[in-house]
Amino acid sequence: MKKYKQLNQAIQQARDNGLLFFHTPFVSFRGQDYSNQHPAVTKTPPSPAVLNKTTLYDWYDWQQPPEKKIALMRRIYKDYLKEESGPP
Repeated sequence: MKKYKQLNQAIQQARDNGLLFFHTPFVSFRGQDYSNQHPAVTKTPPSPAVLNKTTLYDWYDWQQPPEKKIALMRRIYKDYLKEESGPP
């Protein structure tokens, strides 16, 4: 109710200063107007990607980088890479 009073006060000030030339009527909304208990509101069906257990877009799939790029990265970061060993 406090915000409504502040809004009315701002509207009245705007009218007094000549900024509003029209009347803004008060409209009371019922809580029923904003409920989600009507036929237009239903559960969203899952996407085909979720049903097929695939990625949403093709470019999300893992793609092995080219061997040249892997070799380049290994050369650049050779001082920081650890040798791969078996499972821990």
